[in-house]
Formats: sequence, C-alpha cells, structure tokens
Amino acid sequence: MLWLPSAGRYHIDAKNKFGKVSSDFPGTSKRRFLVGQKFASAGSAPAQRLYLRMGFGGITLKPILPESEAKSEASAQ
Repeated sequence: MLWLPSAGRYHIDAKNKFGKVSSDFPGTSKRRFLVGQKFASAGSAPAQRLYLRMGFGGITLKPILPESEAKSEASAQ
C-alpha cells in the first residue's frame, strides 16, 4: 500500500504478475492475462514519476487525507 499526498501530480506506472492493482488516482487499469494487472496514469508536467512492480500480491495507491497529514511547526503555533 502506498499513501501519497493528494495535492501532488503523479505519473504512475504500476504492474504486477499475480494480483491486483487498485488506485484512487485517475488512470487506466488493464488486466494482464488471467492473473496480473497493470495501471497507468500520465500526470501533467512536472509530475512525480512512480514505477511500481510486484511479483505476487497487490498494489494499492491511496491519497493521504488532508486531516491525516502532519502539520508544520508554523501552522501548529
């Protein structure tokens, strides 16, 4: 499971051989054969590039909710 800040822009390339790829970020998901899956999204430039691979298991991409993000020292005071 990968938690990413929701405000960021990402170019995601995620693939696994035996399992599922699920994402709450926009993109396209394709089944590979009977057991694997691929997810791809192209963020507008400049975007953080994520290259994710898994042999067995699943890949889950979730945004970090604003209320869960750590507050900086300046905003905490």
